Amino acid sequence: MNIPLGELNVALNYKAEIRTLRVLILNARHLPKINQTKMPDAFVKIRLIHNGVKIASKDISPEKNSAIFNKTVRFVLPKEDTTVEECTLSISVWHHEIVNSTPIGVINLGNSLLSTESERAHWSDMVQAQATDRMLQDKHELRAFTSAMPYEKRGKRKKAKATSDG
Repeated sequence: MNIPLGELNVALNYKAEIRTLRVLILNARHLPKINQTKMPDAFVKIRLIHNGVKIASKDISPEKNSAIFNKTVRFVLPKEDTTVEECTLSISVWHHEIVNSTPIGVINLGNSLLSTESERAHWSDMVQAQATDRMLQDKHELRAFTSAMPYEKRGKRKKAKATSDG
């Protein structure tokens, strides 16, 4: 039996000429209660992965006392043989606690083996629309974390630059 973990509303845009991926995290909805009583103090971890290697990451927090983020993160891909088609964006929602944070759920946008059909379709639509300024929005069901990590930390690799607005 799958326990619903909520959903994440995300918008994407990629501009090939400036090698910039924009990720807008709008909100998280229907998150499960912590200890069956209180809503989670959620935050989001965004990881950009290329050929199994994490090349950039950014954590973002929501507006005070809510699961509304409305924050954009920009990733500038490194010049060396990195194409957006070969990348995966792993976005996870966590409950912030004083000592340790607890994972709530994850989505993997891109061509990862861990991506769902709708996650692959959202990524593919973004790649096909890279000549436009339009942000492509979709909602994705959060899934439980698996033991299979979507990336490995190995060796030195040129990193992508991550910045956020708002």
